[in-house]
Amino acid sequence: MDDKFKREILDLFKKHGVIKIKAHFSGGGDDGQVHDVEIDGIADAEKVIVDLNGYPKVADAFSNLLPTMSLKKIAKELVEYLAENVPFDWVNDDGGSGDIIVIPGEDSIRVEGYENFTASRALHYEVSPGRNWELTYEGPIQAD
Repeated sequence: MDDKFKREILDLFKKHGVIKIKAHFSGGGDDGQVHDVEIDGIADAEKVIVDLNGYPKVADAFSNLLPTMSLKKIAKELVEYLAENVPFDWVNDDGGSGDIIVIPGEDSIRVEGYENFTASRALHYEVSPGRNWELTYEGPIQAD
């Protein structure tokens, strides 16, 4: 996302009265999704139609869509783009989650995310034949 696009999309949201956009994303095991795009400041963002011809960077970024679209659709496209491009893998393996928060009045677009991972530790157990072949914990494996 370049600076001109960021400036343009924040101006678009400000002009249309958006106070805050928030969406949650989560995933794991090769599957992930963006949940519930919330828009504060607009009663029904689905009914607010925006002509993207006045916003060339936004129109170019969303060129696969119509030249006019609802404010809700623009917000949804933005948060999905951001979720797809976070610098950590929240979809595969142990997954992760986070929130995307856009506050146009503060010129702020941020992602607060968490990447899950499984930790491992090496342990040493000794088999004790004199104690019914029980395993006895001897401590962590020592490096050579």
